[in-house]
Amino acid sequence: MKTILVADDQPMMRLIVTDMLECYPEYRVRVAVNGSEALALAHRYHPDLVLLDVEMPKMTGPEVCAALKAAPDTRDIPVLMMSGREPGDVEGYAMMPSSDGFLAKPFTANALLERMKELLGE
Repeated sequence: MKTILVADDQPMMRLIVTDMLECYPEYRVRVAVNGSEALALAHRYHPDLVLLDVEMPKMTGPEVCAALKAAPDTRDIPVLMMSGREPGDVEGYAMMPSSDGFLAKPFTANALLERMKELLGE
């Protein structure tokens, strides 16, 4: 079973992504409501993948991603950034140099699963 950490400050987005993933028995979902909680949960649970919103309180997604990639125990965890900004948006995408991928919101369950499987090597 793969552990997926979903970090988003929007309750509806957390619910949507969690519902999408809980349909699959191979995924266990952990949820964080802000950046600092995401970082703490990543160190606690060592998830197989982190789905990380770009704009969150306490720590932004790029700040969390940089901290994860700098720590020896979490640096190899793939991070998929999620945002309402398009990847061509220089301001939005340039802020995420250490992430392993980007998914623009809104996205379909198929798009999310495809990106996740790429990053998980499935």
